[in-house]
Amino acid sequence: MKSTLNSLRIQALLLSLVAIIAAGCDSDSELSAFDNEQQILRELRRLGTDVEPVSDARIETGTYMVTLYREHLTEEGLIEEKVYVQLIRLRKLILGLNNTHIDDTGFAKIQRMENLFGLNLHNTQITDTGLTQLGGFPTLRLLKLDNTNITSDGIRRLGEFPNLSMLYLSKTQITDGALEGIAELPKLEAWKLSSTRITDDGIEHLKQAYNLAYLGLDNTNVTEKGVRHLVGLPELTYLNLKNTKVTAEKRGYYQSVFPDCKVVF
Repeated sequence: MKSTLNSLRIQALLLSLVAIIAAGCDSDSELSAFDNEQQILRELRRLGTDVEPVSDARIETGTYMVTLYREHLTEEGLIEEKVYVQLIRLRKLILGLNNTHIDDTGFAKIQRMENLFGLNLHNTQITDTGLTQLGGFPTLRLLKLDNTNITSDGIRRLGEFPNLSMLYLSKTQITDGALEGIAELPKLEAWKLSSTRITDDGIEHLKQAYNLAYLGLDNTNVTEKGVRHLVGLPELTYLNLKNTKVTAEKRGYYQSVFPDCKVVF
């Protein structure tokens, strides 16, 4: 596993260097910027954070995922300054704060991170109050809010994130009404709504989510009536209906109405 991670890091470095060379390297500043970023990454690793290049095609090249742990936050839930000053120097960042003690207070620093392309807040104490502090982050592509205290009131604010493409809301308190504005996000491709109170009425809002490719509805009360709203979505390639009101006996039917989609029961 360790050798695989090292290979990915080396590959990311080589790709970044090739991109610079291909662009002509018309000035030393480009190589200098590359070297500077590598120094930042080394310092973040020295501080004990987990740093990995992001290879997802939906995320821009040159983005790094940096995962923090409890020791990287103060008792008040703020990112330690020595870590924060390195994070804001990266060009493109996905920040992992999952399973830490960050709460709404911690957003005082996060909201100033203009290089933020993704944010993982899985299993934290974040509430609607913290989410509203983010405002309309223009660069945000990925947002993981599963197993948090977010409600429908907070989720409605996500309509302000025009470039959001991946949204994880499993095990939250959201209800059907919260989906109306979110479904209209033009670049939304992946949405996890597992283990929520979503019903057929909420799924109806998704029938115009034309870029949606991945949808997790497992462990919800969705029925066949709700699933029919999804027929015709041109990009849908994965649909999880495990532990819903939709029965596996109609597996053949759903594979016929979703011919290019993997339907999981």
